Amino acid sequence: MRAIIKRFSVSILMILFIFSTCLTSYAADNSGVGKLGQVLDEISTYQSSNDSGKKAAYNKAVETWNSLASSSGGEAEATFAGETKTFTNISTDGADSSADINYVNAYISMNACLTSIKSTSTDVKTVEGATSELNTVVNTMNSKAAVSQASQGLSSVMPLVNQITGMIVVLMLLGMAIFTSLDVAYLVFPVAKQQMDAAGQSGRASISKTDKATGEAKFRWISDDAIGAYQQATEIGKNPLFTYLKMRLISYIAVAIVIYILMSGNLAVIINFVLQMLESVFDMLGSLTIK
Repeated sequence: MRAIIKRFSVSILMILFIFSTCLTSYAADNSGVGKLGQVLDEISTYQSSNDSGKKAAYNKAVETWNSLASSSGGEAEATFAGETKTFTNISTDGADSSADINYVNAYISMNACLTSIKSTSTDVKTVEGATSELNTVVNTMNSKAAVSQASQGLSSVMPLVNQITGMIVVLMLLGMAIFTSLDVAYLVFPVAKQQMDAAGQSGRASISKTDKATGEAKFRWISDDAIGAYQQATEIGKNPLFTYLKMRLISYIAVAIVIYILMSGNLAVIINFVLQMLESVFDMLGSLTIK
């Protein structure tokens, strides 16, 4: 019985040896095509990859290889995915006058494919895999804003929009002039201040308002900065106008910037500046991604 088992085992081993020999002889020998052969052999190892991302990148490499040109009369043969191509020279130096340009292009293209395969992964247990999955979902959504189409669609109403924008600028300038004039009158003319304080105490909703913090009744059309500046100047004995200007300076600068943007149409400059800042932030975050 042992002899039968022994013979059977030997027979199986012989069959496996012969089968492996056949596979070895069938496999492409790219040892004679230099660096390109090394690249092709390494790409071939991903043919049976269980990673769907690497498998897709491998299939892309096959398509790239099939699209590459051969050189007639070449003796160097490179085989990949069942497709054989011939070349006259295996130098990768494109500046070499004797170099085969088809070989150089093949090496560059397939080396890029190998790099893509190595950097691709859809295994969500890895950072690269999760990123690949997310990019696939986002690209599938195709949720880019069609700004150009929207601008063309709104071209007929843009004159009206420009008029409305101009009216807003005029109202802003007019409002600043009126309220600043009332604030200055409140600070400079005692009679005007007495009349405005009395109007604030009248309780009429159109001219009076109640300070939510203190519960004190005030004249509605005077800014809190003017009232605060007058109180501070009275306490420390300074000119209330300087105190008021100090308190309102930032507001005036901000309003001036907004008015300039609206009048000059330079909103795109501000948006581009913000976008460049965001791009820098995203580039920095991308560089921190774990490889």
